[in-house]
Amino acid sequence: MVKFDIEDLSREGLLELNQQICERMKLLEKEEMIKASKELSIGSFVSFQNGNDKHIGVVVAFNKKTIKVVTIENYKVSVPPAYLRKITKPSKKLLKLKAEVFPDIAVFLKRIFKK
Repeated sequence: MVKFDIEDLSREGLLELNQQICERMKLLEKEEMIKASKELSIGSFVSFQNGNDKHIGVVVAFNKKTIKVVTIENYKVSVPPAYLRKITKPSKKLLKLKAEVFPDIAVFLKRIFKK
């Protein structure tokens, strides 16, 4: 980690530095959301880590800073996009969850794959 010498900064200097850091953080969060929205959409299958536990679920909404996911355990969680990984080959359990969360999609998919 890079260390910055801030000992010589005045109160005003520290406030200005804080403002610049906050603006930079907002820009980075915005960039993360743009990237995530290109890779993910509502109904996408995702996984994420919470400590030692791995969770899988379906994207149900995009918020300003997080993405709302319904997990296999039927929890509704808000996860920062940087922690989400897209699942390309979902399990039957995950497909079933998506059918429960989005019933119209299930009917549509059955029609498509029936052909």
